[in-house]
Amino acid sequence: MKILLAGYNIDSDIIRTLKEKSGFQQDLTPETISAAYARISRSPKPVNELREIAHHEVDKARQSNRNIVFDMGHSSVAEHAVFNIDVIGV
Repeated sequence: MKILLAGYNIDSDIIRTLKEKSGFQQDLTPETISAAYARISRSPKPVNELREIAHHEVDKARQSNRNIVFDMGHSSVAEHAVFNIDVIGV
């Protein structure tokens, strides 16, 4: 058995700063996690490989999420992506 930490919340300002300092160009988004978990029921690949594929194909992961959630009605896939939003001055 293997247990891996798939992801966690991280401050978007930290992500932005790290990307600017390192020159990292890859799109960092929780959508890739939800796309990977949506695929585990139909793919023989382990989920860590599915996450890696989704990281390299973010546009494809987004389209897959749209199809699964809106066209197929499987909204639980969207629950794998977590977004924290600050609301200030309300």
